[in-house]
Amino acid sequence: MVATNCPTRPPSARNSARPNAERVYYIRWGLQAGLTEDDIFALSKIDPWFLRQLREIFELEQEAQAPEPGHDRPRTLRRAKQYGFSDAQLAHILKTDFDTMRAHRKNAGVLTTYRLVDTCAAEFEASRSYYYSSYGDENEIIPSKKKKIMIIGGGPNRIGQGIS
Repeated sequence: MVATNCPTRPPSARNSARPNAERVYYIRWGLQAGLTEDDIFALSKIDPWFLRQLREIFELEQEAQAPEPGHDRPRTLRRAKQYGFSDAQLAHILKTDFDTMRAHRKNAGVLTTYRLVDTCAAEFEASRSYYYSSYGDENEIIPSKKKKIMIIGGGPNRIGQGIS
């Protein structure tokens, strides 16, 4: 929800009510202004389940902005990465630069892990390994010297869809 390139014009109820590419930012501004999920639903007709998810992201952003003393920064950074915040977004939230943010995250032990895609739905062992990146605690990557490829920007497909 946080972005350095979010719209700068003042939010209005009309911007939240009409579907558009920037609506998520207007919803964030509404939450920031104190609107409830019910208020936003009345304007936008967005399913309450999605509004709860957006509120959780907004609340995590607020938590990440909390001052250091008594604040568990590594735990918050891990959660932020699991929620999909980029290092650029976190740098913006914490009012620092990208390189400093990335170094801070790595020093805090918040590192990329890889999980195995179960392409055979546990029916039998797969002959090929496919992984997706995550920020969880478990790293399932099996090191090998075989030639590898990386697929970047897989689009809207679900994990494992179309892999054979």
